[in-house]
Amino acid sequence: MEPSRTIQAIDAAACASVPSVAPEPAAAAPPRRQHHPRKPKVPRAASPPAAVVAAAAAEVLESEIDQILLKTSKRKGRKEIPADPQVRDSIRRRIAESRVKKQSRLSFHCPACTTVLSRSGTLAAHVARCCSDILDPKAVQRASDAGDAAALQQLLDAAGLAESKLRRRALEITFLPNGVRTTAYAVPGEAGPAVTAAAGATQTVEEDEEEMPLDGAAAVAAAAAAAVVAAEEAEFSSFLEAANRAADEALGAQGDGGGGSSGGGDGGAPKVRAPRLPVPKGDTAALGSKRQRIAEAPADIAAQLGLPLERSERLLLRAMRGIPLAHDRDDPVQVVYEDEHFIAVCKPPNVHSAPTHRWRGGSMVNRLLAHMGGKPPYLMHRLDVDTSGLLLFGKVAEVVPGVMQQFRERTVAKEYLAITVGAPQPPDPSGAFDVDAPIGRHPSIETARRVAPPEDEEGKPAATGFKVEAANPQAPLVEPGAGCEAGQLWHERGPRIGGGGGGGGDDARSIDGLVGAAIVRCFPKSGRTHQIRVHLAHAGHPIISDAVYGVTGPWMPRQALHALALTITHPLTGQRLRMVAPLPEDFRAAAQQLGLQPPSDAL
Repeated sequence: MEPSRTIQAIDAAACASVPSVAPEPAAAAPPRRQHHPRKPKVPRAASPPAAVVAAAAAEVLESEIDQILLKTSKRKGRKEIPADPQVRDSIRRRIAESRVKKQSRLSFHCPACTTVLSRSGTLAAHVARCCSDILDPKAVQRASDAGDAAALQQLLDAAGLAESKLRRRALEITFLPNGVRTTAYAVPGEAGPAVTAAAGATQTVEEDEEEMPLDGAAAVAAAAAAAVVAAEEAEFSSFLEAANRAADEALGAQGDGGGGSSGGGDGGAPKVRAPRLPVPKGDTAALGSKRQRIAEAPADIAAQLGLPLERSERLLLRAMRGIPLAHDRDDPVQVVYEDEHFIAVCKPPNVHSAPTHRWRGGSMVNRLLAHMGGKPPYLMHRLDVDTSGLLLFGKVAEVVPGVMQQFRERTVAKEYLAITVGAPQPPDPSGAFDVDAPIGRHPSIETARRVAPPEDEEGKPAATGFKVEAANPQAPLVEPGAGCEAGQLWHERGPRIGGGGGGGGDDARSIDGLVGAAIVRCFPKSGRTHQIRVHLAHAGHPIISDAVYGVTGPWMPRQALHALALTITHPLTGQRLRMVAPLPEDFRAAAQQLGLQPPSDAL
């Protein structure tokens, strides 16, 4: 037998001896993936013209480039900001291109809530929820379905005019006696042909980035628009004056002008503010408290204008926010530091940091508005109305978050100067001492604070460092006929630093024989209300002329507290800035009268 046949026979025999096994079923084929058709690629928008980008690049601030470079350096672990001019030019060009593209995008502004919508299809749904009383959702839907952006804009312009009249009417109902109407265009539907033509003439016609000249009819319409705007501005000014007078008269009639804070002699009983009288329903003549009137006014607005209550509340809120802030052009501003990002001023005593009402001036914000040519300043912090000293404002929005974060994290170094009753004698030869005591609300005086006892769970941690800068232990404070009086909480002061009497109790109400005064530098490490005043009183040395915690007298007409300096880290450059406000004249005169020499950095 041949070898190949022998191998075949052996293989056949082996296969025959193996029992038969059923073949395994074939594995199921995996499901086929369903391929959806690819969406067509949206063509990229053409790059804006180079001339337009160049003009926008000229308006980019160096601080904006510094902020981007600073963020990039921190992310990459670099300690220094790159100074390559080519890198800065590239960033400047990208910022400019982004701004030009945003300006060229189509957007719709809701006239009632100012929400910006980039899709016309969502505008009708938004209008149905927000402001169907001034804008017909069906008309908006029809224009949206037709893709007619010009028709949509005309509808929004007409609704904007109606909204402005409703807001004016809401202010009249809220603040004027009996809701007196001060304008001929107070409710929708009263606009004449001139107003309609004016609304159409306000649209800007652009072609090739240049404004086209108006023809004769358009020029007449533009002139009519200007006349209507001027007339309504004059009417609105007269309305604000009338509202201001009405509020002042009602405030005086209700006795809500805020009583004095001077307390009383041996009795020690604080003056109690007169209770606020309720405002009769539907009676706008008895305004009472402005806050109470504003809370109740939406019901009157809803009843008179036929609007839902929620819509009336939003209408009044937007109307109040739309009132322009007053510009105090006749009041001076003492600038102690200014650059392209910040402006620091010295606030005089008896001036508010921010306005008490939008149409009332008399605050540092109103003064800065006039000083900066109408550009709104960003108020970083506040001072009590009686406290003088440094007040910091931002000039650009980019620096606000960084500085506010420093205030929250307590990394801002604040320095104050105060004139105290008595001269502290701390153990430290340098004259430094600390007060670490929680501060809470006073149980009997609403606006006052106190060092919270251990059982007061609402007390908040507070710490202040002090350093005696000048002292005159023999300075006579209380002399016969000088007109000195104990403050409301004078008797609650603590024992003096270094001994020498003091302390709370009924036997501590007398102010006879008080001697000694000192200039103390204060370093608040937290930001509680009245913190420095409360902690100095707790240390037995309240501030002179403080009508709540100290002793009033002939030295000065307000508490001797001055915000001397503020030190921050520049949020864009990382530079440490220390700004100083010199002492005002009344503080210097009081120090001289008590034989005290202010520190050199305060002069």
